[in-house]
Amino acid sequence: MSYFIFKNKFIKNWLVLIGIGILSLDLNICSASGIISKNSYTLPMGKDVLMNHTSSPNRNLSWSSENTRVATVDAWGIVHAKSPGKTKIIATDRRNGKKSVCLLNVCENEPFKNVITSSNISTTNEFFEIKAFAAKNVESVKFNVNAPGYKKIYQCSKKKNEKDCCVWSQSVKIPKCGDCKIEAFGKIKGKWKSCSEARCDIYISNNYKKSESTFSEKRASPQASDFIISCEGFVNKVYKDYAGILTIGCGKRIYPFEPFYNNLTREEGIALFSKTLNQGAYTGAVNRFLKKHKIKFNQHQFDALVSFSYNLGCAWMNNGSELSRILTNCGGNSGNNLYAVVNSKNGIWVRSSPNTLSKKLCALENNSTVDLISGHREHGNWYRIRLHNGVTGYCCADYLKIYSGKSGEKSLNNINKNKFISEFSQYHHTNKKCCKGLIKRRFEELDIFFRGFYSRNSGWRGAGNYPIPRCASKLF
Repeated sequence: MSYFIFKNKFIKNWLVLIGIGILSLDLNICSASGIISKNSYTLPMGKDVLMNHTSSPNRNLSWSSENTRVATVDAWGIVHAKSPGKTKIIATDRRNGKKSVCLLNVCENEPFKNVITSSNISTTNEFFEIKAFAAKNVESVKFNVNAPGYKKIYQCSKKKNEKDCCVWSQSVKIPKCGDCKIEAFGKIKGKWKSCSEARCDIYISNNYKKSESTFSEKRASPQASDFIISCEGFVNKVYKDYAGILTIGCGKRIYPFEPFYNNLTREEGIALFSKTLNQGAYTGAVNRFLKKHKIKFNQHQFDALVSFSYNLGCAWMNNGSELSRILTNCGGNSGNNLYAVVNSKNGIWVRSSPNTLSKKLCALENNSTVDLISGHREHGNWYRIRLHNGVTGYCCADYLKIYSGKSGEKSLNNINKNKFISEFSQYHHTNKKCCKGLIKRRFEELDIFFRGFYSRNSGWRGAGNYPIPRCASKLF
């Protein structure tokens, strides 16, 4: 031990001699990985960050800041950046006195707190609104909109002053379907600036019915967002949830060293929720799961699974759970001996009659599968097809690949309903106890999945529509 003491003192003296300042190497200070997982960190002014190594507060730790004019830290290890400068954030283990130190550098504030769209999904040539929550010192705002076959910069002029920020907004419509990327730029002292919070996206689709099953990527619908917000509630600053996890806004979990804004207005909280839901793990994970297993799904089914995942996390998709097996075992045996696969990057139209002047019934995306009613072409170059919702129509033969045999296409419409309801309802425990509120939410999500009902009241009626889990029978 004496050797290491001598070595550390030698290194310390040597660094001081050449003018490099380092943190104290007192024996009471443990390695950074013991409590704080970073030796140094940069945080923009006005933002907060959790320096504790987990999202669950540790009562055995005490926290302090050497310079509270630069940054403060609370009892949970959440640091608030107040003004540009440097300070040391110190965590002390009350049980043994060991300390961990992080050198914090507070830089200038970011130009934006958040940028969102009024809806998570829109259709071609339909107006939606972009909102930017900008710092007070932002003089003007522009939006860089980048979609398939469409690029445009919008100079924003509509502005609304809030308590601690300004909300800039712009109406936009996109002519083609696909993923639309948006980035905001704010002018500060004559220079255009952006930041990580200034980016968002929206999915543009063709006109579609929410009950129509497709392979296309989806986002949570406005009804789904409203449903989840009503379930989660809103709290403007960090709190501990029922599981002891630090949370903010509408159920957004606080992760170590993931900077965030505290003390939100309700509009800012909903903006944070919208970005978390659609740009975080939830919609992305559900889309990847269904597309990986080549499962067709409609908007209601997608919304129910997103709400379920937002409440419980996404691990059920990747751990070989019984629920994931029920969802992936949804192949159908319907169809003729011939079926067709769409072979067009831009998709094709299904028409009411075998000609290009007839009514457009719906659009089919590339690689979608349809059943052929007849293997013979009609009126020269048209196949009569049947969609999986039973609708019949005509498609141009030039954009179809014909195969023989059963299509065996997977669709959530073919799911084993009783097995799915039974397994889905089992996810209602908290702290190893049955929770009546979670059973209610599972029933409401089942109503979204099967019936397209987004009502918060349907959960109580659901007790009559769905069997109550045996372990929770005493609660009803």
